[in-house]
Amino acid sequence: MTKTVLILCSILIFNAVGIYSQFVFEDEFNNNNNRPTNQRPTNQRPINQPPINQPPPITERATTTTLAPAQYTSCFQSCRGRTTPQYNPVCGSNGESFNNMGLLQCAQACGQRITFASPGTCGPSPGGK
Repeated sequence: MTKTVLILCSILIFNAVGIYSQFVFEDEFNNNNNRPTNQRPTNQRPINQPPINQPPPITERATTTTLAPAQYTSCFQSCRGRTTPQYNPVCGSNGESFNNMGLLQCAQACGQRITFASPGTCGPSPGGK
């Protein structure tokens, strides 16, 4: 029983010290090193900036490629094999629908000068408007 009480007291003291150390008091030797800073870690983006992975705005509608059609097809198929098969359609700036953002990025990597235009398919949905 004494051993149990001693263990419980030790746990309570440990927790009390842990809680106390989270607070900074004004008269604590006027040591500014103990004060929390309001700075964010450098790996966080500023609040007023868009997320890094957000697609850039549409600036062009050209769909020219730098590779010959056979090379583009080969490049795209190779890239397609490394992307997820998930269906989450996106519309490219060229008016072409892609099954997901990864495939649009494959088209870009293989030379198409397109950008993300909007989520979902381009144009009317099947059986819809």
